[in-house]
Amino acid sequence: MVSNKYSPIETLSSPAILASELPSCWEEQHFNQAHQLMAAVNLLIAPDILERLRQILVLVEQVLQSPPLRKHLLERHGLYEEGPATPGAFLCFDFHLQNREPRLIEINANAGGLLLNAWQRQRLAKSGLPPNDVDVEAMIMRMILASWDQLRPEHTLQRVLIVDDQPATQFLLPEFLLYRELFERHGLSSALVDARSSIGDAPHTLIYNRLTDFYLDDHPELKKNALIPSPHTHALYADKRNLIDLEQWLKHHAPEHALALNSLWLPMQAMHNQDAAYWWMHRDDWFFKPSIGYGSKGAYSGRKLTRGKLTALMQDGSYVAQGYCPPSTVTLPGTGETMKIDLRAYAYAGQLLLLCARLYRGQTTNFHTPGGGFAQVYGRNG
Repeated sequence: MVSNKYSPIETLSSPAILASELPSCWEEQHFNQAHQLMAAVNLLIAPDILERLRQILVLVEQVLQSPPLRKHLLERHGLYEEGPATPGAFLCFDFHLQNREPRLIEINANAGGLLLNAWQRQRLAKSGLPPNDVDVEAMIMRMILASWDQLRPEHTLQRVLIVDDQPATQFLLPEFLLYRELFERHGLSSALVDARSSIGDAPHTLIYNRLTDFYLDDHPELKKNALIPSPHTHALYADKRNLIDLEQWLKHHAPEHALALNSLWLPMQAMHNQDAAYWWMHRDDWFFKPSIGYGSKGAYSGRKLTRGKLTALMQDGSYVAQGYCPPSTVTLPGTGETMKIDLRAYAYAGQLLLLCARLYRGQTTNFHTPGGGFAQVYGRNG
């Protein structure tokens, strides 16, 4: 039974960012760009909720190591797996809270922010806030090397390319530069590379893939490369339809896990399971999103939909409907502004690497709300 001794989430003031804390790989504009991605406050979370999040990450990873389930999820995309199952790299799990229970909104396979938040966490620790209890940089290198050993065990890793469409124009460019510096510090040559440039298939090169073209339909030439994360990672973890499959698979094959994760699932179904009249009548109860989407692109609250738009989503054929679960909120001290909260847990092999949140206003998460952005989440003592 969950204790109600603590309020779920509270704000925590954030020390000012000092220009003297500029990382060696950043110029002033990169520092300013990173600063704009950080929220005005950080958060404290109740211990029981933090412990529940840790349990969820362990159980979900255990379930996703099942060979029959992996085979089913990969076959949906015409993929197959060679060799033993390995954990997904560069994963994050996004949650809302409902009656103190974390509700899984989605799993992301190449979401940004891990190293940028780790830098912020280190900076705040110098100001007296608790340090992160995981060495994120060491875990990133562990992910990189473990993936390389699976992909090209006959070769020695010498170079990591950070690949995206026009990486120098991306709003997470400061994080790309942190990754490049990290790889070089560990003896690997590294560079930021546009995905449409000629990369080739160098046997000693790994691509750190930041593209949102998850199955490389628009970048087929990259399929011959060693990539992390790969289309396989997205198929196993991040396709929105997987949450439907996971819940059903657990009920039939792992009832003890199904019971442990029972409160995790929001109602979810493919839109084609119902007709247009049903969705229109019940639209307020649902949130609609593309099965192979990212961020907030193409996602709609049923409460904001017109009938014409709802019909268009049904005709698209790729949409799923997820039960509406409103985000928690906090009030910013001094301004009275109310901000919505998405909790984001970065994880590897079932281990929580770093917990942060995205603070925002509006229908979906964004980095344009004054005072919003990434907030560090700390477990409250006691």
